Amino acid sequence: MPELRRLLLETKDRVAASDPGLGRLRQALSAVFAVGTALPVQLGVASLLGYHGQVVFAATMFGAVVAMLASNALVAKSRWAAVRTAAFFPLAVGIGLVAATLTGGERLYQVIGFAAVLFGAVWVRRFGTDWFFYGFMAWMGFFFATFLQATWSLVPELVLAAVVSTVWVVLLLATLFRAVPRRVLHSTLGACFARGRATARACAELLEVRGAGPRAQERARRQVAAQLA
Repeated sequence: MPELRRLLLETKDRVAASDPGLGRLRQALSAVFAVGTALPVQLGVASLLGYHGQVVFAATMFGAVVAMLASNALVAKSRWAAVRTAAFFPLAVGIGLVAATLTGGERLYQVIGFAAVLFGAVWVRRFGTDWFFYGFMAWMGFFFATFLQATWSLVPELVLAAVVSTVWVVLLLATLFRAVPRRVLHSTLGACFARGRATARACAELLEVRGAGPRAQERARRQVAAQLA
């Protein structure tokens, strides 16, 4: 029975320590749900506005991509911080779309534009995490428009898709996936204590193998070092 309790405690500690604050789990679930629900939302908007053919496909797929990026960018933010950050997503997307459309489908201009947008998307990261995603949005807009050989007539639909997905993700993160700071803190502290218990167990095992062979002692020392790290 004590051995079973120990095994259960170790398993619980491993689970708790693997994801402090459950940030990775929340990010993964929010991304999957955001993309999965953005698709029918975009299809509904396309049906209401009477889109046909390639426009439906382009708006739906582009909206799903924006939803995925937005969920990653906003998952750890408070409600108002998420709104402030998300307000500029359509603008960033629009910059990329317009830049791609200005190339007129000419391969040389597309290559030059791609290099310029890529450089800008990386350079703006120096201003913080939000700008990382603004640059990413602009680059994705350029890439998507170039891939589809988009014309000026398609730009408004793609920008609208970005707006719809942005609003939808903000609503999801403000309701279904809203982070409660007290719970996040409690989970993070639990992960810290779990790491501490794992280190203590590794040290106890090192003491237990003092009379064993050098190979067992070396293995126990490596385990302690791994837990400390």
